[in-house]
Amino acid sequence: MSIELDAEAERRLADLLRPIADDAPCGEALRYATEYDELRELRRQDDPSLPAGVWERPLKQADWAGVEALAGRLLMERGKDLTVAAWLGEAWLHRRGLEGLRDALALLLRYCERYWDDVHPLPKDGDMSFRSGPLAWLIRVYAEVLETELPLLDAEPPREVTVPTLAVWREWSRLRLSEADGRAARHDCRQLEGWVKTLPPASREAAALTDARLLLQALDAWCDARMPADAPSFQPLRQALDHFMQTLQELGAMQPSLPAAAEAAPSTGERDVSAQPASDRQAEPANREEAYRQLRLIAGYLARTEPHSPVPYLIQRAVEWGDKPLRELLAELLASDAEARRLWSLLGVLP
Repeated sequence: MSIELDAEAERRLADLLRPIADDAPCGEALRYATEYDELRELRRQDDPSLPAGVWERPLKQADWAGVEALAGRLLMERGKDLTVAAWLGEAWLHRRGLEGLRDALALLLRYCERYWDDVHPLPKDGDMSFRSGPLAWLIRVYAEVLETELPLLDAEPPREVTVPTLAVWREWSRLRLSEADGRAARHDCRQLEGWVKTLPPASREAAALTDARLLLQALDAWCDARMPADAPSFQPLRQALDHFMQTLQELGAMQPSLPAAAEAAPSTGERDVSAQPASDRQAEPANREEAYRQLRLIAGYLARTEPHSPVPYLIQRAVEWGDKPLRELLAELLASDAEARRLWSLLGVLP
């Protein structure tokens, strides 16, 4: 399933997607190249939570700009490799946040779609774990970065405001209910809320999240079709994306609503749809695939224009359900907790 990104993102990916050569579109294997080890070292960073012991030394920080430059050059000039592409995506995630994650998933999906027979690492004796390994790695690492390292909002806060990660936000939510331990958490939440009220809606973040979830769904479906016995579980990354979207909606609820007059004011340059002839209106979908494509477009539009509404999220969930067999869908719904099952019942999904 081809998912088109905005023009700027497509330009960023274009050079990385071009074949290395006509007779060898994926070039050489990079696993034993010296640059592969250089990338490992550029990525490496010390864990500040571990004891340093007797030998005190400055903690090594990952050089994400260096990873981006070297990995990009290797993928454009030497070889198409899923591990190197995953490392490039990791650098994008650290440097550009949710838009970097979206571009990373788009790159991996298109390598699979365009170069599956030739992309490295090649399977050995039919063992597809050589292919699934890099994907399983990125699922785990990208989810960890989303949960513990990426700030929830991509804006520079005032000095007194701390922008939390998902993990810190959950801890604040837990602590602020405690009379004894929640004073600091409640103070941090009040500071954050006051700043969030001054911000414009996080439409870019919401749109990037919606695109990333669509791309992840497509990559999951591709892996299930091409290597059913070895496909990794994408659930950890899917859950991290869902948690991020839900938290953005919570933060968006802190922002004041637009005045009713502003909402009712007509937009310049837009025509009254009811006044258009039928031939100018959107035609009914010709088939099931076209119907779901239109739903994806609607979800993306609503995520950009109403980033804090649950509606685009529910539409996207419906699209995901449409691609699942009934048995798998029922298993997911019935495995939900009591509150989720109550919601599905209210929506008419479950009896």
